[in-house]
Amino acid sequence: MRIQSKLFFVLLILSVIPLTALTWRIQRATEGLGESIVAGGKSAVTESIENQLVQAIDYSSELLSIRQKLVETALRAQAGEVRRLLAAAAPDDPAAGFYFDTAFDNPVTWPPGTELSLDRAAVAGGRSLEAMAISREVQSFFVPADVAPPMDDIARLKPLTAAYKNLNAANPGLFYWQYVALANGVLSSYPGHGGYPDGYDPRRRIWYQLAMAAGNVIWTPPILDAATRRLILTSAMPVRGADGQFAGVTAIDVDILTQLATIHDKMRLGPRAESFIVRLTDKDGEVFIAGESSGLPELRVIASSATAASGASWDATIEEPPLFDELGNTETEIVSDLLSGKGGLRRMPYKGVESIWVYREIGRLASALFYIVPVDDIEGLADRAQDSIRAATMEQVRLAGLASVGLIALVGLAAMFASRTVSRPLRALAATARELAGGNLE
Repeated sequence: MRIQSKLFFVLLILSVIPLTALTWRIQRATEGLGESIVAGGKSAVTESIENQLVQAIDYSSELLSIRQKLVETALRAQAGEVRRLLAAAAPDDPAAGFYFDTAFDNPVTWPPGTELSLDRAAVAGGRSLEAMAISREVQSFFVPADVAPPMDDIARLKPLTAAYKNLNAANPGLFYWQYVALANGVLSSYPGHGGYPDGYDPRRRIWYQLAMAAGNVIWTPPILDAATRRLILTSAMPVRGADGQFAGVTAIDVDILTQLATIHDKMRLGPRAESFIVRLTDKDGEVFIAGESSGLPELRVIASSATAASGASWDATIEEPPLFDELGNTETEIVSDLLSGKGGLRRMPYKGVESIWVYREIGRLASALFYIVPVDDIEGLADRAQDSIRAATMEQVRLAGLASVGLIALVGLAAMFASRTVSRPLRALAATARELAGGNLE
C-alpha cells in the first residue's frame, strides 16, 4: 500500500472516531433533553392554561361590571332628559312628527331609516328567527288598546330621539332597547319598532313594577322581550315629574345571551366548555342579601352559552335552574368565595365529567360569571404541546445527524489533502534515493 494511502487512513481514523463518538453523545443528550421537556411540559402547559383561565375570568367579570355601570350611567342620563321634557310645555302641533308602532307593520308606512334587522330578529314558532323592521332614525310610540293616546305627552317626548341616539352612539352594541313608559300608559321606544303582542301594557311588566316600588335603579331577573321573545336583562328607574311625583319608568334592555356569547367566543374555550352567568338568590328566588337573607344562597343560572332563544310566550316566566343539584363541601366553599367577593379555580365534576371551574363575582349585580372546561380538553391542549416539542426535538436530532455526516465528509477530504501534503516531500525524497542508488549523482 502506498504511503499516501496509509497516511490518509491513519488521519481519517484519528479524526472520525472521536467525531463520531461526540456526535452520538450530542444526539443522545438532545433526545434526553427533549424527553425531559416533554415529561415536564404537560404539567407546565396545564398550569399555564389554568392561570390563563383565572386571568380571563377576572377580565371578563370586570368587563361585565363596567358594562353594568355604563348602562346605569346612561339610564340616569336618560331619566334626566325625560324629566326635563315632561316639564316643558307641549308643542303647538302635537300630532306631527312622530310614529306609532303600527307604522312598522307595512313597508308602505315605514318611518325614515327603517330596515330589516337581524340584530333584533324576532323568535317565531319553532325557534326560527324573523328579521324585524326597526328604525335607528326615529323612536316609536305605543299606547295600550284601552288607553286614549295622550297626545300632549307624546309631543313632549318627541325630542327624546336625539338623547336616545346620543347615548346609543356612546355605547355601541351595548343596548338592546331604550324606552320610557309613562303612568298613563304611553311607551316611547328606541330604535323605533312594532311587534307588540295583544294585551301588552308596559305598566304590568316586571321592570316597571320593580322600579316603581324601589324608587331607584333596579335590575330585573331575566325576562323575555315582548317584541322579539329574546332573553334580556333590564335596568330601570322611576321618572319624576316637575312636581316631584312619580311619572313613569325609563329603562334599558341588555341582550344578555349576546353579551355572554361575545365573551365566550373570544375565550376560545373549546366546543365542550360552557359559560354561565348566575345570580345569588334565597330559597324563594329573591336576591340574596348577606346579613339579611337566611341560610346559604342558591346559584341560579341567568344565562348560559348553551342557551338558545326560546321562542316562548312573551309573558312566560323564565326558569332559572340551579347550577348545583345539591351543595356539598366544594359547592359551599364556592358560594362563600362569591359572598366575600373572591373568585377561584376548582376541579370538580360537571355532567359526570371531571372539569375545571373558574368563577368570579360581577360587581353589584349579586351575580357571578363561571367558566367550566373539561379537564380532558385542557390535557388535550397539553398533549398537543407535547407532540410539538417531541417533533421539534426529533427534527433537531435529524438535522444534527445530517450535519455530522457532512462534517465527517469534510474531515475525510481534509485527511486526504493532509496526506497528500505530508506524503509529497516523502515521495520526492524516495525518488532522489532511487536515483542515487542507480548511480545518478547529479
